[in-house]
Amino acid sequence: MIEKILLAVDDSSAALKAARPAIDLDAATRAQLRVLHTVEDHVLTDAVGRVSTARDVARRREVAGENVLRKVVQLAHGAGVPAHTTLKGGELARCLLAETRIWQADLVIVGLAVGTSGDAHAGEAAIVEFADQPVLIVPDRARQGVRSG
Repeated sequence: MIEKILLAVDDSSAALKAARPAIDLDAATRAQLRVLHTVEDHVLTDAVGRVSTARDVARRREVAGENVLRKVVQLAHGAGVPAHTTLKGGELARCLLAETRIWQADLVIVGLAVGTSGDAHAGEAAIVEFADQPVLIVPDRARQGVRSG
C-alpha cells in the first residue's frame, strides 16, 4: 500500500510533468505527498557570485526553488491534494535518498528530461539503484524532438 509519495522537482518541464501523475496517484490513494527540491552546485553559485553584480546569488537560487515548490503545491491543491514541501541544499540523488529514508517514503517519483547531461542521468541512475523503495521516472519525451516508437 502506498501511504507516502516523495516527488523530486526542479524547474524543468520534466519535473513539472512528473508532478501530474504524482498528484493523481496521491488523489487515488490518499497518500501523503512530499515535494522535494534541491539547490545544488554550490561551485556554480560561488563562481557566479564572484563575477556578477547581482547580490545574494545563493539566496536567489533558493527563492527560485521555493517558487517551483509553490507551483507544485498549487497544482496539488487544485486537485484537492494536500502537499508538503522541503527545500534542501546539495546534490539531488544524495538529498533524495536521505529524505526517502528519513521520511520512509513508499514511492519516489522523479522527472527525466531526455537528452540532458550525463550528470543528470548518473544522478537518476543512483536514485534507482540505491533507493529502498520503487522509483517511478516520468520521461519528458517532448524535449528535443524525441519520439517514442
